[in-house]
Amino acid sequence: AMTKAGPHQAAPAGGDVPVMRAHLGSAPRGVSFQGVGRLVASEMLRGSRAAPGGPDCPLTRGEFEATVTAMQAEREFDLVIYGATGFTGGLVADYFAQRASRSSLRVALAGRNAEKLSALRERLCTSHPAAADFAVVTASTGEPESLDSMASRTRLVLSTAGPFVEHGPPVVAACVEHGTHWLDITGEPKFVHGLLKEHHARAVEKNCMVVSCCGFDSIPHDLGAFFAVRELDAEGPVQVDGFIQFEGKISGGTWNSALGAIGDVRGSLAKHPRAEAGEGRRVRLGAGKLHRDAEFGWVAPMPTIDPEIVLRSAASL
Repeated sequence: AMTKAGPHQAAPAGGDVPVMRAHLGSAPRGVSFQGVGRLVASEMLRGSRAAPGGPDCPLTRGEFEATVTAMQAEREFDLVIYGATGFTGGLVADYFAQRASRSSLRVALAGRNAEKLSALRERLCTSHPAAADFAVVTASTGEPESLDSMASRTRLVLSTAGPFVEHGPPVVAACVEHGTHWLDITGEPKFVHGLLKEHHARAVEKNCMVVSCCGFDSIPHDLGAFFAVRELDAEGPVQVDGFIQFEGKISGGTWNSALGAIGDVRGSLAKHPRAEAGEGRRVRLGAGKLHRDAEFGWVAPMPTIDPEIVLRSAASL
């Protein structure tokens, strides 16, 4: 079992702290790795408060549908799952296949090997016949023209192909140039910081969203803190201590990504640009340390991107 902990705190700029109410202001464009980006990106297809027309979404249902209709007229697919033949990519493909019969989403499975992609589609069809409509798209980082073709044909590329620091940059670059939204499941600090530095300005110019950390890093941590603080409806300083305890097997891609992140501990711990805090609010990261917790036992901080993600959300929302 592995445990990681890290306190995240919102503190006053002076005097009493205003209520730390998390809300969605406007749909972000550009590189976003705070909660507002992931809320919009992950909840648009679900009937939740953050779905279009819901109280937590900046878009009305009509505005969202108009945007979707305009882009659908231009693009062949709504969603491309890049890295679909990997372990996590297969889980994502299963998820959409289960819903294919009652969804109008135009889905494509993408990766380097056409035979493996076709075999995946056949497997999905055994339980979910509607998955037969899923297209197969071959694309590889070794063939830039294939990435351009893929990005130009879809509204969104959902990537599960890690390690992202190796396989992600050219795909993101292609997406940004074609104004295609990008969503990934990375937890690699070096990759995410590179996105912000290299692609934010261009993504804003091209009116597309680049949203990272939509997997285990950092959905449980970021949205867990978001919803917990919102439910507290606090009138003063708020401190959030997060603990994760888990056990199980790790996929090959996740293992390689973890090794890369551990090898770049210095870069992970370095200071990086943070979102500006709202008026009257200061946010700071507490100093996590090895200690024995009364409820969880021995806990230790780990050099992951999760605390930084939570801190950006606390400053932005």
